Amino acid sequence: MSETNNQWIDAIAKLTELTQNGKLEWGVDEFFEAPGAASPAYTAVFNNRTMRLQKRRVTEESLFGKRQVRDAFTLEFVGPQGNSLWQFPEIDAIEDLFAAVQYQTAGVREFLNDILSKAG
Repeated sequence: MSETNNQWIDAIAKLTELTQNGKLEWGVDEFFEAPGAASPAYTAVFNNRTMRLQKRRVTEESLFGKRQVRDAFTLEFVGPQGNSLWQFPEIDAIEDLFAAVQYQTAGVREFLNDILSKAG
């Protein structure tokens, strides 16, 4: 893979920006749950490619045998039947995208607009 880490960070930042601006619409995938899932799976289509995003709990063992649990954020391309075709490298920017997707799919912006427009 000849892509640099900066290219992946820039690509994920662009997906985050498109999500925040409402130009990339995400939905909840009711039928997918990965092992260790800590959130629903979210899907979006960009340029005829379906992406799936999910937060998982991953247990790792340290050098000294101590088990640690951490959150992992997975972004991948999926096929028509929901099978994983390719997974993006694990980079911190995916967590920011996940936060933007949750904000969008929960309807937070609309809620704020509704509640703030109500006359007291």
